[in-house]
Amino acid sequence: EDRILDYGTGDGFMLSKIRSENNLCKIVGYEPIPDMFEELKEKIGTSNKQSVELVNNINDYANNSFNKVCCLEVLEHLTEINQKKEIETMVNLLTNDGKLIISVPIEFGFSSLLKNVVRILLRQSHRNTTFRNVIFSLLGVHFHRGDEAFISGHIGFYYHDLEKILLS
Repeated sequence: EDRILDYGTGDGFMLSKIRSENNLCKIVGYEPIPDMFEELKEKIGTSNKQSVELVNNINDYANNSFNKVCCLEVLEHLTEINQKKEIETMVNLLTNDGKLIISVPIEFGFSSLLKNVVRILLRQSHRNTTFRNVIFSLLGVHFHRGDEAFISGHIGFYYHDLEKILLS
């Protein structure tokens, strides 16, 4: 009977996985990006309201509302300032004994080189995917990724920086 929040639910994959494993828990999918939220509503459906609730405004929930919050493949799309803000929001939404699960990609070193070469070959690269930035990511050299509220690409995200935020 957990109360689970999928923070930045995207296409709803995690919501569907949780629902298929446990139909006793209350699941809330939060997706703030309007286009993605509309796609999510179409995919998950609104007839499913009792088992999965979809929201695009997290401020509707009080502190200590969830005993589990998962945030998968989201924080790499935010600036450091916004990462801190969103982590604080997630922590506040957790009960005192709640668990926060965060997943982010490895985007530096050899794995970054491979991922970016594949993205380029598949024509799925983003604005910051330049030869210079691919080499910088291979070497772990920081560069400015942008100041947008949502950074579409992964290149230049280093999970070690996020670890420092989480440990501070």
